[in-house]
Amino acid sequence: MDERNTRKYFSYLEEEQLTFTKKDREITLVKIREQNKVSTRSSILQRLKRHFFPLLSTVAVLMIAITLLLPYSPFWSSTDLAHNSSNQANQNFSLLLMSDDSNRHISDISMLITYSMDDNSMNIVPIPRDLKVDIYNANGEREMESKYMISTSLTPTPEAAVVTSEQLFEISIDYYAMVSLEKMLEVADIREATPESFTIDSNVYQQIDRDSILSYLRNGETDLPIEQLEELENDQQLTVNVVSMENHIKSTVVDGVYYDEVDKNWLVNTREQLKQHLNKE
Repeated sequence: MDERNTRKYFSYLEEEQLTFTKKDREITLVKIREQNKVSTRSSILQRLKRHFFPLLSTVAVLMIAITLLLPYSPFWSSTDLAHNSSNQANQNFSLLLMSDDSNRHISDISMLITYSMDDNSMNIVPIPRDLKVDIYNANGEREMESKYMISTSLTPTPEAAVVTSEQLFEISIDYYAMVSLEKMLEVADIREATPESFTIDSNVYQQIDRDSILSYLRNGETDLPIEQLEELENDQQLTVNVVSMENHIKSTVVDGVYYDEVDKNWLVNTREQLKQHLNKE
């Protein structure tokens, strides 16, 4: 309680020679409390004016100065968004292309594709269906050692084949594409074929070029962005390089099962080649 205000009110009562009843005391104390509140608020405002307002003024001046000194640059603009979208469409990428046999639910034809926008080039690595590899499930867990084509039949979706291919070539795979086996045979001009005929030296692999790859992507199921596909179609300078393991595999039989085994040195070199092509060393 403010002693000065207390004295003021009691002095006033004495001068008027009033009878100071219990009710008078209560009224007087209420008035004193109200006066103290006014005094306290006034004191707080004084402290704010003395300390906070100058600081606020300084901050305001700094913000104005920064605004005047720096060129106008919004956090985003339609131009920036369009540029970012264009950059996304032009990025290097990798894609797993597989045949889709609705009758057998297995892929006999698979290719790993890497694209580099730096030199408008595409590397294509055919993957033999009988290649002996570690098979992984969609969660990245190793299941077994078996033929590569088993990875394409583990799930209705291509995730297991994608993970298995990532482990085989030690790169991340950005997209996938599944094309009907009939369409692949049509593009390769193969009229009659059996599953056993899809070896690494089959016509499907031997006739890979820019037009055939674009035809597969246009006619298949893929999560490749449409902008990226359009960029490829409009790129008349696109070159295709087939990285074949045909001369680097040997046939083996394990427990009565036929396999293709790839040369380890070739695989190591190819992994490095793909990483360099994607600039992901």
